[in-house]
Amino acid sequence: MAEQTARVPRAVKVAMWLSAVLTVAALLGSAMLREAPSASGGVSGSALPSTELRAPASSAPAGPALRCGSGPCVEVDSATLDGVKVELLADSAGAFSRVRFNEGGDSPINVHETLAISLGGRVQKGSLTCVAASKYQACLVTFAQSDDGSRMGTLYEKPPGRPWVRVEASYPSDLGVLQLRDVNNDGIPEVLSVETACDGNGNFQGCKRFVLRAFNHDGSFLGCTAVVNRKELLPGWPNLAPTKQQLREC
Repeated sequence: MAEQTARVPRAVKVAMWLSAVLTVAALLGSAMLREAPSASGGVSGSALPSTELRAPASSAPAGPALRCGSGPCVEVDSATLDGVKVELLADSAGAFSRVRFNEGGDSPINVHETLAISLGGRVQKGSLTCVAASKYQACLVTFAQSDDGSRMGTLYEKPPGRPWVRVEASYPSDLGVLQLRDVNNDGIPEVLSVETACDGNGNFQGCKRFVLRAFNHDGSFLGCTAVVNRKELLPGWPNLAPTKQQLREC
């Protein structure tokens, strides 16, 4: 008996044909999407390199501007010491002043007030001096309290491996000459001051006797030179350079 081939219903044939057409259409559409350029003329998002898909890194917001008194600080003077920038900042009158050390590391900014604020002095260009000795670094800020030529100084120092600190002492010079130098070769700069050596009659501007005083970094006296009758006779004048042997008890 001859075998009879099973007839596939017409509805099934139509469904199979539609499925094949849809599959081919989907494949063609996918290929076209991969190859077509984006509307902006660039590459479509799925084909962008991974670096272009990253969100831009957000920058940290800038901190508030440093203020000196009631207004913003402006740079009056600056120095660079072993790669560290030191800035003397003040208000427009030079009365409210600060020193800023850019030390780097985790806490890059180190800011200190000067004693000019509490002593009524004013800083100006040339008020900042910095030196490095073998152990300590030091900066001196000098300021005038009046128009008579006298000056006071604020000392800042950096011990090894530690941040900058302000020394809680003031350094006077009635002739307005204050400098830094390592006198006793201990690796720490001392403050040198030129003063008159008259009998305290108040007329120091007319005094013709002069002495060089050396202060330790803690504000105590290291010693004084012999009194001379001309400033040019002071050791090293005008760049003061006394030796330890030239100093005696003040």
